[in-house]
Amino acid sequence: MRVLFVAGACPYPPNSGGTVRTYNLLRHLCRRHQITLIAPGPLHARPEFEAMLGNHLEQLIIVPPPSVLNPLGKFIHLSRSLISPLPYIVRAHVSRAMNDAVNHALRDSTFDILHCDSISAVPAMPAKNPISKVFNAHNVEAQIWERYVREERRRHLLPLLKLQCAKVSAYESTLPRIFNACATVSEEDRCQMQQRYGFTDVHVVKNGVDLDYYPVTPDPLTDTIAFIGSLDWRPNQDAVTFFAKSILPLIRAARPSVTVSVIGRRPPRNLSRLCARSGIALQADVADVRPYLIAASLVIVPLRIGGGSRLKILEALAAGRCVVSTTIGAEGLAVEAGKHLLIADDPTDFARLITTLLADPTARHSIAAAGRSLVESEYSWDRISLDMENVWLTAAGVSTDQSQG
Repeated sequence: MRVLFVAGACPYPPNSGGTVRTYNLLRHLCRRHQITLIAPGPLHARPEFEAMLGNHLEQLIIVPPPSVLNPLGKFIHLSRSLISPLPYIVRAHVSRAMNDAVNHALRDSTFDILHCDSISAVPAMPAKNPISKVFNAHNVEAQIWERYVREERRRHLLPLLKLQCAKVSAYESTLPRIFNACATVSEEDRCQMQQRYGFTDVHVVKNGVDLDYYPVTPDPLTDTIAFIGSLDWRPNQDAVTFFAKSILPLIRAARPSVTVSVIGRRPPRNLSRLCARSGIALQADVADVRPYLIAASLVIVPLRIGGGSRLKILEALAAGRCVVSTTIGAEGLAVEAGKHLLIADDPTDFARLITTLLADPTARHSIAAAGRSLVESEYSWDRISLDMENVWLTAAGVSTDQSQG
């Protein structure tokens, strides 16, 4: 198939949950299909990106990123979004360069499918072009904003959050009128897209993990805990804050030798200061998270806000690490609490699970082995890319049996 793939962010380097998903789907699908990729990003990323994909892309079109990526642009877009009907997460990515690139590609070439890879790329979708369109929903965004509202304790921010939440929900409700089909990362998200917004053709295309990139490594048998995630994403900021203030003091009271590492890109200053005050080792903007994952005996995912499913859990399980998560942190994954990982939502329970596991390497090994077995059977990108391929074929009206024959 010939596919025009429009991404809301440059998927290289794959250093966030969204870019990891996009990059790995592209890496597998471009071997079997002719894909033209349009994405915002720095031009200097192009040679590395093409090298990593083995030049399998038919064409790579990189357009200038929106001004929201700098502090002044972010402030301007946030201010304007107050009076715009569009939610901030969409309005900030409206780009004439993206629109022109998509229109020119559709004018100059013939494609079977137009793939929109996130809500931030929706403004670039041509309204009148009859091409079959597929929407890749990394999250149900309205659910995330509802959780922002629920967890926010600063009352002066609640009106702004509620306004954005309403705008996000209203915008997502328009998606079934634009797209022929939708791919979600979990069964929970599939149900939400159907029940909230009336999408009829919705398919689950799970998140995955590169099993070769994250091989099993021995437990270091230390009292080291790690949190890994993009620190410019508010749910991860909330998770680190929740852990540092409500859980870590309980752990240290029972096990003073524990050390904690937080690894992620672009931490805001207030989070850096919190880590310093809490005795947490902050590793910012590292090129490779694997050494920190290998050095940890436990991986924590104390999320209270979020949507979709957590690649950080899949990566930890692939590396043979035992995971302690909240319910929200583990949602969307086919994990069984007590078998593949442990789950607690109350700070006291979360701390108790960590101290118990740090004292019991045998239990850690058993849980970690079950987790690795799960990701091997259910979460390889080879398998998951076939699910996305079937979404494309169905949306284009091609029988999957015919394509395989």
